[in-house]
Amino acid sequence: MLFCKGWLPRALFLSFGANMRAIFGLFGFLLTISLVACDSEITDVVTYPSPDGKFVLAVVTELQAANDPTPWWTHVSLRQPGDNLRKIPGNVLKLEGRGQTTAQWQGPSRVVLTLRGELKDLNKIPTEKTIRDVTVVFVTNQGEQKR
Repeated sequence: MLFCKGWLPRALFLSFGANMRAIFGLFGFLLTISLVACDSEITDVVTYPSPDGKFVLAVVTELQAANDPTPWWTHVSLRQPGDNLRKIPGNVLKLEGRGQTTAQWQGPSRVVLTLRGELKDLNKIPTEKTIRDVTVVFVTNQGEQKR
């Protein structure tokens, strides 16, 4: 008899609608929390242009959200002037931690990158790396070239 009057389908529809509103509300809340939790902030950018002006080596220090177990990151990127730095984060190197990272160009296609401070996994970086026909030589905390 309930089916004939349409009461049960209407009750199911109303219940489904209320449930969907609750699900979408919860989804919106979780999405907002995740976007806030994944937020990061660039705290420092130092650029080193090549002698011929064709490239820029950028050292970026990033502070990530408080819930990240490693809040500090150092990104080193090699780009051409005008390139969007956010599209090539850390194409040379990305390390946990922060410290004093400096660069010195030794001509238009060779740069020495000195890494000092609280940077993790320095023992895992290569001796040198070539990107866009530019050789990057790494020097670590001890002031010695990586071997």
